[in-house]
Amino acid sequence: SKGEMHCLLTEDAVPKRAASYLERLDYADAVRIAKFRMRSHYLAIETGGWLRMKKENRVCNLCMTVEDEYHILFECPKYDAARAKLINFNSYDVNNVKQSLIKLFNAKDNRTLYNLSVFLRKAHKIHVESAGAFLKKLIKDAENEIRL
Repeated sequence: SKGEMHCLLTEDAVPKRAASYLERLDYADAVRIAKFRMRSHYLAIETGGWLRMKKENRVCNLCMTVEDEYHILFECPKYDAARAKLINFNSYDVNNVKQSLIKLFNAKDNRTLYNLSVFLRKAHKIHVESAGAFLKKLIKDAENEIRL
């Protein structure tokens, strides 16, 4: 559900208290993180829901696994270069999805949160470019089938 990610990240939060990153980052960075936390993005986990697709069918066009927040932050090779520059993997347990996401999004230092925001901006650009290339390939393949 749309609030699933947000609930995961805020289960220990103090009620009626703004998330600390909202106070520590500039407006654009805070909004970028807030939107991602609330699944206001175009990953397949969200867009597939608009089409009422089963969760297991909301897949990354490269990996063919569920394309959710964890997938782009920690797994998908499309984002390796941006991830290597901006996210310190030594700090996260990639075998524990929930704890890794909580630790990353609830980081206490501003540098980690800023880097997360920059990563999300770059990942969005990569995602849009990748989706465009994927659609072009589908169209080309369809055109070739029609010619046969």
